[in-house]
Amino acid sequence: MVKYNFEFKLEVVTAYLAGKGGYKSLANQFSISDKSTVRKWVKVYETMGESGLKKRKSHKTYSVQFKLDVLQYKLRTEESYQDVA
Repeated sequence: MVKYNFEFKLEVVTAYLAGKGGYKSLANQFSISDKSTVRKWVKVYETMGESGLKKRKSHKTYSVQFKLDVLQYKLRTEESYQDVA
């Protein structure tokens, strides 16, 4: 699996937002194997901004109690998994 750095991802997303091509043409132009990768970066950028394109430095760990609380909240509110996350 190829890992892309933040600057590269931002360049691709900026090109898309500037109207320089669609997902497929930008994937070809930047030698990205799949247009869905470009689509995912654009979506993440639109929802989280530049920080969404950066690598996370560490994995967080959560206590069992916290996890149970989250599951109970999900069941109680009937919100989607994504909204609960």
